[in-house]
Amino acid sequence: MLSAADETVPLVQLTTHRVMRELYEQSIAYWRAYASSINHYVPEHNYLAAAANGFSSAINWICGAITYGSAAARAPLIAQGVTPLSVSPLGDPNEPRRFLENGTPVCVDWAEMVTQYRASTEKWLTTADPNVPAGQWTPEQSELFTSVVGIISDNANEVQNLGLQSTNLVWRDFADLSAQYRRAYVQSIPSYTPADNYLDSAASELIIAVDQACKALGN
Repeated sequence: MLSAADETVPLVQLTTHRVMRELYEQSIAYWRAYASSINHYVPEHNYLAAAANGFSSAINWICGAITYGSAAARAPLIAQGVTPLSVSPLGDPNEPRRFLENGTPVCVDWAEMVTQYRASTEKWLTTADPNVPAGQWTPEQSELFTSVVGIISDNANEVQNLGLQSTNLVWRDFADLSAQYRRAYVQSIPSYTPADNYLDSAASELIIAVDQACKALGN
């Protein structure tokens, strides 16, 4: 983890995209935080590792969506996000700080949102095969995907609203980004291809990463 963190520092310095910079920074910060916890490890420290893995996985899925074309294909189908009035300041890329260092009541609402989403989409999550394109769906599979369109869309709105409520600029960026990937995934469903799964996975990993960061604080 320390090696991965050190190798990620140059990526922070190279990227020109603010939110990707924040994703790299949080991967570094949580990898290092977990590594620092080993000598006095307690089970709760595992949330640090889970957060780091979530942020780094979100990066992988985002890059996959670019590489395999789903991002470019679906981005024109969704409304462009609103430009924020303020953004997180640049910090030291060699020593990025965790974006959550103090507890917040929004963590509770975020955790409830994650739990409710899982429960509402359980059948789809456990039975839908993401490797089958829409053109090969059976009527049952088509109905299964159609049944979650409203749930995923509502979740995107809820995620974005909770990000605003947090008043944390980095959290807000992560919420906006995951909401946009959720919306792009919804737009993909009528003509779904396996590459579109990268969109949903990017959103899911980022949402879970924030949840794990909250739990690392005891929230």
